[in-house]
Amino acid sequence: RTLQRDLEMIRNEFRIELLYHHDRRGYYIDIENSMDFYSYLKFFELSVTADILNDLVLKGKDALKFILFDQSGMLEGIENLKILLASIVKNEFLCINHYNYDKDKESTYRIKPLYLKEYQGRWYVGALVDDDDAFLIFGIDRIKKIEITGKKFQRKNCPDYMSRFRDIIGVSVSSNKKKEKIVLSVDTLNMRYFKSLPLHHSQVMEQIADDKYHIGIEVIPNFELKMKILALGSRIKVIEPQWLANEIKETFKEAVTMYR
Repeated sequence: RTLQRDLEMIRNEFRIELLYHHDRRGYYIDIENSMDFYSYLKFFELSVTADILNDLVLKGKDALKFILFDQSGMLEGIENLKILLASIVKNEFLCINHYNYDKDKESTYRIKPLYLKEYQGRWYVGALVDDDDAFLIFGIDRIKKIEITGKKFQRKNCPDYMSRFRDIIGVSVSSNKKKEKIVLSVDTLNMRYFKSLPLHHSQVMEQIADDKYHIGIEVIPNFELKMKILALGSRIKVIEPQWLANEIKETFKEAVTMYR
């Protein structure tokens, strides 16, 4: 009865579905029917890390001298996080001033904030712009002003963009692209890195030869995927789809031309 109560609590409080496997005589997590399972794992990881660091610092302030944090300005705009999350939960319109790097200007938007997304230490909010309901991603570090309107919108009328976030790497969501199978080739050394830090939760690995592995993921191709592949240079090769392999090849050709 104690176990059943614990399982019921996990279902109710965390919306993680646990099922019994009769053949293996044990319980397993039904990931497909568990709401935001990977988000919960990330949340627990951050919570445990914070508890460990907090405990160490309280026991001895000198501990901070031996910890090197990323100096990328990840906390910039973090004060907006609480307001954004509260408005998302309440289905509340917001007015924001956001700076665009490409246009080099600040613009005002009235938005329906839908989701928060963390990527590489930075936070983003996915929202529908009220003028035409276009879905845009705003970096919260570039939100210069935020105003709570107190007016509500109907979330049930908004498309489910959260599912598209699960099918991408990073934050670039394209409405006209579909999920594809991406196959990459790496050697044994780089296979170990991908095994410890997967590209995507859909990742599967297959050994093709003694020192050759294929990594398969099913994602919507986007800018961040391309950047991940380019960052590894000659240590990785796109096997399929062919159009992506051609794009990577052309980018490297342009880079070689630039260095001549």
